[in-house]
Amino acid sequence: METGQMVVLLNLQNLYESLYDALNQYYVYLAGQKYVDLGLGTHRVKCRVHPKFRLIVIEEKDVVYKHFPIPLINRLEKHYLDISTVLDKGQRETVKELKKWAHEFAAANTEEHFVSQQRYSPSDVFVGYHPTTCASVVLQTTERLRPACCPSELLRCVKREAQLALLNCATPDAVIRLCNSVGLFMADSLANIYFKQQQHTSFADFLRAHVRAGAGYQTVFTEVTTFSRLLTSADAACLEREVRGKAQRPQILFLQQFDTEYSFLKGIRDFLDATTGNKILIIQTDFEDGSQNAQLIASAKYTVVNEINRVDLGEVSVFVYFIMKLSRVEGGSSYVGFHGGLWQSVHIDDLRRSKDMISDMTALQNLTISQMFCEDSGKTKGELRAGCASGEKGRCSPRLGAGTATFAWYNVSGYFPCSASAEILDTTVLLRTCVQSAVGMLRDQNEDLSRSRKRIKILLGLLSKEDDLKASFLKITKARLANLLKKQEENSLHPKNWVLREASNLSALQEAGTFRHTLWKRVQKVITPFLALLIAVIDRNGNLELLVRPAAEWVTNLWMFIFSDTKLLTVPSGVGANSSQPEIILVQNNMTVSADVGNEMPFSWRIKEYLDELWLEAQYIQNAEGENQAEKFVDIFQKTALGKFLSALSEEERHMLFQCYTTDFIVLTIGVSSLEELAFLSCIEEWKAASPRREETVPSLPWVHLGYSQFKSRLQNFSRILAVHPRVVDYLVNQEGDGIPHSEMVLDVLAAMVCAEELENQVQTAHPETWLQKVKNLRMPIEFLCKEKDLQRTGKVRGVRRVCWDRVFSMSLFVEHVLLGINTLMPEFENLVKKYTLLLANCFQHNSDMKTHTTFVAMMKVLCQCKDEVSHRHGLKSCPVCLGEPRDPVCLPCCHVFCQKCIRTWLVPAQMHCPYCKVAVGDVDLDVSVELRDAIAKGALFRQRCNNFFIDVVTTMCFKDNEPPEAEVILELLNLLFVHRSLLQGSDQPAIYTKFLSPFNDEVDETPIIRSVMLKLLLKYRVLRSLVGSIMLVLLLLNMCFQQTDAMTTFIQDSQVLNSPELQHFAASLVMNTLPSLTVDPQSFSPSGALIEMAVHTAAVLLCGQSPVLQPLRNLAFCPHTMEHSFLPTMPEDIMAQARAWKGVCGLPMETSRCLDCGAQVGGMMHIPLHGFQEFRNEDRTQTGHILGDAQHRKTTGVSDRAMSPVVFVLIRLLTHLTMLLGATKDPQSLQKIIKPPVHNSVSFLQQHIREDLAQLTKILGKSVDETINILHLVLGSLLKDPHQHPGQFQFDGVLSTKEKRNKWEEIVANTIIIPELEDLDKKLLKLNRQIQEDERISSNPIVKIVYGDPGTFLPQLPKGSHIHHSKMWSCRKRISVENLGHVVQQKNARDTVPLLWKFLQKETELRLVKFLPEILALQKDLVRRFQNTADVKHCSIRYFLNEPLSDVMRDLFQKRVNVFLTVWNKLRSSLDTSGEIKLPEGYCDADLTLDSQLEVLLPRRQGLGLCSTALASYLISLHNDFIHSVNKHIKEDDRYLISPSEVADLHLISYEVERDLIPLILSNCQYSMERGGQTLQDFDLERIQQQVISKFLQGKPLITLTGIPTLVYRHDRNYEQLFNDVRNKLDQSALPTSVMNMISGELQSYSDVCDALSVTEITLGFLAMAGENAEMLLTDYIENVLQMGDQTNPHVLQALRRCHLKHNIALWQLLSTRKSEQLLRLKRDPFVDINTVYKAELSPEIAKLLNTFLVHSRLETFLQELHEMIVLKLRRVQAVDEFRPTWSLKESLIPYLDVKDSELATELQEMFPDEILLSHATATWKAAALFKRERREG
Repeated sequence: METGQMVVLLNLQNLYESLYDALNQYYVYLAGQKYVDLGLGTHRVKCRVHPKFRLIVIEEKDVVYKHFPIPLINRLEKHYLDISTVLDKGQRETVKELKKWAHEFAAANTEEHFVSQQRYSPSDVFVGYHPTTCASVVLQTTERLRPACCPSELLRCVKREAQLALLNCATPDAVIRLCNSVGLFMADSLANIYFKQQQHTSFADFLRAHVRAGAGYQTVFTEVTTFSRLLTSADAACLEREVRGKAQRPQILFLQQFDTEYSFLKGIRDFLDATTGNKILIIQTDFEDGSQNAQLIASAKYTVVNEINRVDLGEVSVFVYFIMKLSRVEGGSSYVGFHGGLWQSVHIDDLRRSKDMISDMTALQNLTISQMFCEDSGKTKGELRAGCASGEKGRCSPRLGAGTATFAWYNVSGYFPCSASAEILDTTVLLRTCVQSAVGMLRDQNEDLSRSRKRIKILLGLLSKEDDLKASFLKITKARLANLLKKQEENSLHPKNWVLREASNLSALQEAGTFRHTLWKRVQKVITPFLALLIAVIDRNGNLELLVRPAAEWVTNLWMFIFSDTKLLTVPSGVGANSSQPEIILVQNNMTVSADVGNEMPFSWRIKEYLDELWLEAQYIQNAEGENQAEKFVDIFQKTALGKFLSALSEEERHMLFQCYTTDFIVLTIGVSSLEELAFLSCIEEWKAASPRREETVPSLPWVHLGYSQFKSRLQNFSRILAVHPRVVDYLVNQEGDGIPHSEMVLDVLAAMVCAEELENQVQTAHPETWLQKVKNLRMPIEFLCKEKDLQRTGKVRGVRRVCWDRVFSMSLFVEHVLLGINTLMPEFENLVKKYTLLLANCFQHNSDMKTHTTFVAMMKVLCQCKDEVSHRHGLKSCPVCLGEPRDPVCLPCCHVFCQKCIRTWLVPAQMHCPYCKVAVGDVDLDVSVELRDAIAKGALFRQRCNNFFIDVVTTMCFKDNEPPEAEVILELLNLLFVHRSLLQGSDQPAIYTKFLSPFNDEVDETPIIRSVMLKLLLKYRVLRSLVGSIMLVLLLLNMCFQQTDAMTTFIQDSQVLNSPELQHFAASLVMNTLPSLTVDPQSFSPSGALIEMAVHTAAVLLCGQSPVLQPLRNLAFCPHTMEHSFLPTMPEDIMAQARAWKGVCGLPMETSRCLDCGAQVGGMMHIPLHGFQEFRNEDRTQTGHILGDAQHRKTTGVSDRAMSPVVFVLIRLLTHLTMLLGATKDPQSLQKIIKPPVHNSVSFLQQHIREDLAQLTKILGKSVDETINILHLVLGSLLKDPHQHPGQFQFDGVLSTKEKRNKWEEIVANTIIIPELEDLDKKLLKLNRQIQEDERISSNPIVKIVYGDPGTFLPQLPKGSHIHHSKMWSCRKRISVENLGHVVQQKNARDTVPLLWKFLQKETELRLVKFLPEILALQKDLVRRFQNTADVKHCSIRYFLNEPLSDVMRDLFQKRVNVFLTVWNKLRSSLDTSGEIKLPEGYCDADLTLDSQLEVLLPRRQGLGLCSTALASYLISLHNDFIHSVNKHIKEDDRYLISPSEVADLHLISYEVERDLIPLILSNCQYSMERGGQTLQDFDLERIQQQVISKFLQGKPLITLTGIPTLVYRHDRNYEQLFNDVRNKLDQSALPTSVMNMISGELQSYSDVCDALSVTEITLGFLAMAGENAEMLLTDYIENVLQMGDQTNPHVLQALRRCHLKHNIALWQLLSTRKSEQLLRLKRDPFVDINTVYKAELSPEIAKLLNTFLVHSRLETFLQELHEMIVLKLRRVQAVDEFRPTWSLKESLIPYLDVKDSELATELQEMFPDEILLSHATATWKAAALFKRERREG
């Protein structure tokens, strides 16, 4: 400044603040000189300013604008220099053209290829491009070419060379986009230059070309940009080989390794002095955006040039390469290139040479991904036989007709042609790199945790070409993948454009780094899910083990044969949409898998399915010649490719194969048990012995299926015997080697015989109750065998076994009714009864049963002897007068006993002697003998017990299997209803008496009574029932005659009774027949006449009645607009909401399990739920209004879902519908709003419901329709009787505004009105009928006489002298029905006495549907097999699915099962909505399902519409289990008999036909008795009915587990929350040490490196979640040794993770995922693209300031990681908005999340975090914190 020298400052920003004083314009003038004050520390000095002094500061424009302080800018004059200012006119034109070319290059138009069009600038395309790049390049090129080029050609050459200079710095993805652009001239030529002439493939190629191209000695400075990892010392050795002979080993320096400029200079000087010869110096650096980094690089370059120029190199060439690693940033990074001068610029995308992928990316453009895997294009369809070429010696033909069974996978390497695709991409290496990711996507159905590691080991071993087998496996795998890829590509648009799509995908390019790596990762991403799907198929049941464990040659051959056949072995081809998260694919294992245990035969599960399909086809084929279906099945199989292959095996191999398949088949169908396996083999042998193929020595696989098909029920029954009586196993095992024939199925027969004999032997020694329970448990399986037709045909049942069981069963009945409890009632007779128990067994001889007359008579004889012996011991004899049991016994001195009444009648003065012995009797005392009376009571009790036994024998044994006994037995039974007695002389007693059905004549009727017990037993048989017939009664309609209407109108107007305008209007409307919708046509018979009468009566009651109870009905009838939001009476309600409120049902978890859909752990322990679960919001979904839907639907549903009897419930519902009908005539618009779903005609709709109410009421009451209507009129009349207040009337309101008020109203109406009216109902009806009969207007009608009186007019038409010529035979009787029986149980208050019968009748309409469960489960299983592991829901109707290409047999089968499903669903949908354990979303149960419904309702899933299918199966299973558990509890039996849904068969389920099984059972226990002079009485033996329902339908059935219901699991994204929980459960996790965290962050600077590290971490987490490991193991050891991923993992990443242990895995994921988002933010991209926008609100300036204050004092890094994790794990979910409301405080939402982790950050948040920041600001808060961290680091 003092000397006047010019000073130029460059890159000295640290000095610029010191210039303020020097540039101050406030001079001090002294002696004509200018002085300024300069501050030097604490001193200030004056410095003279020379007039010639000039200071020039050179800086980038952006730096000045962004970083220079305003005062500094103001102190300087501003001059902007641009290179274009030094260009001449021609050069400026060239620059203009070059810029246009650059913009056209960048803006390549790819719309024609349907690739998303993204705008690119030259900065995106040419690395280092800046506004003056074109001018700079033109200027330098002009200076370089001017000496050698003529002026006329100069500008053209300059333009061409300038374009090549720019192209040299272009990215390969930009060149690919250029190749596919529309209308750009010479694009292919430029691509050819870029990839083939210019050296962009690798730095090694570039260096070799550079070193070898130079002539003479030179110094070359090259600036290289790259997106790949920088070179390492290992790469130096590679480069040395490239330049050997031309230069010394290249020296690699990292700019960041030098702390000072001096150390950097020293490094360069050491390099220059170190060796002789040509030298190569490589300086590398990571370029970070920012001026400081750019200045550092500029200084380094300047230093290098200076040092080299300073040294005399002599005859030595020096090559200096400055390599800068850049990050891809949209719009270009801040890096500035094309500096010119000594430095030349080049972009090398990937510094390393790829040995697995072609360098010229344009070669990939014309190939689809599938073509790269298709090594043999001629074999992409059908059978992909590896090495099976016809015409080659030693190899089998595609049709296997060569007669050899050796599958030709040998010599594969010499056979397979090497296609061009092999040179483009090494698909073998690619596949091997995909193995771990593919295996990580798999989840085994049986939770086999160690299988994943084993799969990796096996697959990496097989995917190679080490030997012929492996080469063949590799070949077929590639062909399989090519096939799957091709199917996907056929459904996609322009599959060849995948390279262009990746070139246009900035996210993929940034994540992968280089373009080559982007393409590699893309192929990996496409291949991995397909490879996972393939592995899921080929390793099902541990199938891969067969290839690696020592096995016979046929096993390997068969394995490869099936693997190669794409028709036989299909792989699901659908893949999911591109997702950022890994998917989960289910491996459907059917057996437990380990290294030594798995399937014995290759693909046995698929062969079984295949043969099942063939068997269905064989059954479906209609053969006119009647050819045996089994033969057809075997023939079809032999003609298939698989059949031919197996036929070519040797006999020994086929025997081994058959044995292996049988073993697998048993596991797949029955389960593992040596006895069951032996039984199954016997089934096959027995089938074979009876078939035409009995002479064949070599078995065929169809035999297995045929044997199973024939003996399936017996095998299941055998398993049932083993389950309920395990002790039989030991006996059968011991007998296995002692002559059990293997040629026929006898094990189940032997088991039954062993059980029966054991029971027979134990009857005397075992405790009676225990013994009886064993009999009941074994009854069903043994009787099943007795009924089995095959056994009957062969005569096995006719032998000892059936007789043995009949003996046991008859004894069990005797024990149950007579012996059981005798030790407490009559202990003195216990031994006697035991003796007769054995005597009873002797009645069964010579294959007889109770249906035969001999056995029946023998049984009665034993029973009478037993009873007589008991009576004899008591000394009891009948009364000689009445011949009956003495009543009030009196003993005469002659010791003869008489009834007190009989002897008093006898002893008159003329005959004072004993009626029996004639001994004179004096004046004796005729008092009752107490001792005799007690003895007679005991005798009567014993007789009653014997009678109970007899009735049970008759009903369960004589009429067993719905077959009547012999005619002689029936006559015996009929005779037992009457007794013939020889009366004493002089007695006035009749000779024939009636009595109960009993073998004893002790008790007779005083007056004759006709009983119907035998008639009811005979009515069980359809033939006999048809003989009884029925009489149809025609009801008369009484038409009202409306006359003299004027007189009636006048009467109405003047009446004092009709004292209100409403009553008068109503009466007038009746007279005039003008009631809307309720008019009567007097000229015709109207079937709705009774309905109108009921409606009119209802209206009259509502108009006249004053009771508050009537107000809701009155509103509904006359003011329906007030009831639009009311809870109408008897409408269905949400029972589950109510159930959760019941005492004892807390709803909190007590065990853990796994979600079947995603595998997530669910539940909890000791009422503590697992982390992440929220309490279920028990929302009551009870709806307002009328919600019953169509009346037709009610025909198939239950009646009452309230705690009231069905009669009361239906009556209230009928009243409701009648009042609604009145409302529909009064205000149809308002009433229609009440009905949901809406209907077109509400009057017709309600009339249908009223008719259905009447039908249900008629059925329940067992009355006629007329009587049912009369009952309603009685109830309506009772509504007017009580005008007073009802108890609890204030607990409801007039509009029933809540469910509770509605229920209270129902309770009051039921208890105070209807139930009292139903008391003595029969008497009230009789009284009413008499009134009708006496009504002179109708009493002369003959039909009325039949209905209400003695139909005497009818009898003359009947044959004279006939038994039916009696009026009582034609009197109307109650109908017997299930509903009527339920009404009887209610009337008798028998809920406590017959609880199981009561429960059965309550649920009977649903219970009858349980029998359809096997069909529903079979449908679900078929659908799961068809759609498992597909990518997404199949959206189509059921009808469309059934019309898809299916075989006729499969279509028919699906159609049948679908119809069953729809029928059962439609009948149960109301119960599923209100009572199902699985809560279905609202609206799912509103309407019936049809064939036009969505297919998804059939697909059993745990979410969406598929929940319907799962809920239906679950409901039926729960219904079945509920009853079985109740029965077991009732009979004191444990619940040990369990089966899974996969084992369910018909015989396991509660199964019956109402008309065939249930009604006859009720009839047989319902007796009519008709006493002379009295009315007909009906009596149900309810306890007997309950006992028979239990024994026939419920007892001995297994409980069915809910685990195992077929479940369709679509491939879905991995749930990281669940993944972390699984990892924590397998091994302890801890935080990363700060030093390790800093080290990782320091080493993983680039976005692509962070992505690579995160990918490896996620794969590791997936495997740890499944299999666990030692927490202290080093992460790198696990990656390299366990997962075998060392060769495919970025070495730089492995180095960065070297200090991590497995216990740090979750913390590492948290760190890396946060770093990834930070890097995305730096790259100007949104890290939270998939987060809901409601969480993306911006921070206001005030809130931002508050946040900044918190960040200054907080644990910034912890806050960033924890908030990021919550955003990613919690807010990314679809349902996040429901669980995390955006209006909640972010602090209050984050603190509970941190409390679970015991994080110290929670305290900081509580104390300092601003309350104003909401959850809606979550992403903005994180971004602000990340920006704050970056600025603080850079600052």
